[in-house]
Amino acid sequence: MTTNAAQVFVAGSGRFLPQTTVNNFELYEMDSIRSAFDVEAARASLRDIEEDEAAGLDAAQVFDHWSVQVTGIQKRRIMDPDMLAWRSATPECRLPTWTSFSSRR
Repeated sequence: MTTNAAQVFVAGSGRFLPQTTVNNFELYEMDSIRSAFDVEAARASLRDIEEDEAAGLDAAQVFDHWSVQVTGIQKRRIMDPDMLAWRSATPECRLPTWTSFSSRR
């Protein structure tokens, strides 16, 4: 039995690092994060901080301490809302001009 299997190859790879960064305080200001985050549960779960010190933290500070404790992340890179994800990868994923799919057969 003969099959016509297409050859598959990696034409290239790319990378993209968004320019915009947000820290935990800025992230907490997003309505979706703020409304979903249980400040008191997070405050109760904080380690390496005295109870009276934790009680004096505002909600954004609790989020920052909790985020670092759980994820270790203090700052994230995010896509600008006006940039589509596929556009960010387009320049890095273009085939070199000398590469032709038809010549690979």
